[in-house]
Amino acid sequence: MPITINGSGTVTGISAGGLPSGSLTLTGSDLPTGSIIQTKQFSTTTSLEITSTTWTDTNLTVDITPSAASHKILVLVSQYYTTHRNTHTAYGGLKLLRDSTDISHDYYAAFGIRADGDNNRWWKGYVSFNILDSPNTTSSVTYKTQARDHSGNDGPEIKPQDDSMVSTITVMEVKA
Repeated sequence: MPITINGSGTVTGISAGGLPSGSLTLTGSDLPTGSIIQTKQFSTTTSLEITSTTWTDTNLTVDITPSAASHKILVLVSQYYTTHRNTHTAYGGLKLLRDSTDISHDYYAAFGIRADGDNNRWWKGYVSFNILDSPNTTSSVTYKTQARDHSGNDGPEIKPQDDSMVSTITVMEVKA
């Protein structure tokens, strides 16, 4: 049978993945394991400085509602980060949460600079990581990053967003 496209956009004469001939309606259940069901992304250039040793929300956050509890969520983070100190060592950290649960699994990003009396030391760059999460829900979940200053003395600059650089968080629902 020839493939035909009529003037209204209807396609006939084909079959797709075991669907009846003439039908082009696919649902998530028709897709193979590992298929991406949906993708969401949030980007920001809003500056933020953290001076506390307490984990603090950054402004990088995104919500997603999984279509099946068995599906996984692949989270991709690329966050611009600045650490600055004039005369002492400065260390900062960045981690990922699902709602209020730390899903960094104890391998959050930690980085810093050592000044040892020299003036005006900077570390600037992107911190990128990805985590495949199993939220086990069909309710909306929020993924976000948190940052903190590890040294906590003598005022280091820890900025999980700075210099109008773009930071992004992307979530993808993956069929299990």
